Amino acid sequence: MKTKLFVGLGLIALLVGGCVVPSLQPLFAERDYIYAPELVGTWIPKEESDKEVWVFAEDGRQYLLTHTDDKGHQATFHIAAGSIGTNVFLDFSPLDPRPGQELNSLLQAHLLPMHLFAKLVKTNDDLTLVAMDVEWLNDQLKANPKEIAHAHRTSDAPLLTGSTEEVKKFVTRHASDTNAFKNAIVLTAKKPAK
Repeated sequence: MKTKLFVGLGLIALLVGGCVVPSLQPLFAERDYIYAPELVGTWIPKEESDKEVWVFAEDGRQYLLTHTDDKGHQATFHIAAGSIGTNVFLDFSPLDPRPGQELNSLLQAHLLPMHLFAKLVKTNDDLTLVAMDVEWLNDQLKANPKEIAHAHRTSDAPLLTGSTEEVKKFVTRHASDTNAFKNAIVLTAKKPAK
């Protein structure tokens, strides 16, 4: 059975390449957090050439993601899960890096304390993370600049500056649009070494 989840922002390739939509505000208020046990575990990109590792663990009403990039650099993120319609979304926000720490590729996308979200589709042993398409968002905001508060940046992705409620309503309106959410990476459950 398929379970659809949205995850706040290959997600790493998407994040590092500036292909995800950042938001100043979280996608959820704390009262909106839900339990998403299917996240807990160790995940790796399905393509064997990648050496990335994603470890999700419970942390009270949120989750912690420890991401190790292909160079072995680690970063930790708070992950909040919440429902929008029939979907569950995840909101990624970084924990403060340690002084002198080599920046992990996922953390580089969070150099300013922003939130990223992405869609997650769970099937069997796989998690597919699908980020909002920046080109789609640029076209959407060009046609309707007042749809959500935003700021244009020098990179391709506008920065969403609306309140948590406004960001949530915006995502809700476009959650099922396959043109809005189409940049994907597939993670598979890491099997224990034999």
